[in-house]
Amino acid sequence: MINIEIKHPTEAPVSFLPITECWGAEHGEVYQQYVGGRVSKVYFIGTGMHDNPVMLWWDEEDDKWCLSSQSYEELSQYNSHVKIRKIDAKVTIKLEV
Repeated sequence: MINIEIKHPTEAPVSFLPITECWGAEHGEVYQQYVGGRVSKVYFIGTGMHDNPVMLWWDEEDDKWCLSSQSYEELSQYNSHVKIRKIDAKVTIKLEV
């Protein structure tokens, strides 16, 4: 189970960052991805200095959340219209193996 609760959604103009900015982000920082200025169901969670962020994305075909990790090299290969912004959110993940 994955639950993402955005604590303070904003309608204010959004300040976008290059997607590589989430690499090495502080542990627990949450970023949301935007594609061409539009919000997407893709989130990156910082795991600490010099570490790859955890990527959460919604798989519409299988109707479930998925997890992966993205290296700096992988993040730098995204197209330039893919950006992120830091958000105030709480992410709860319950893993069942």
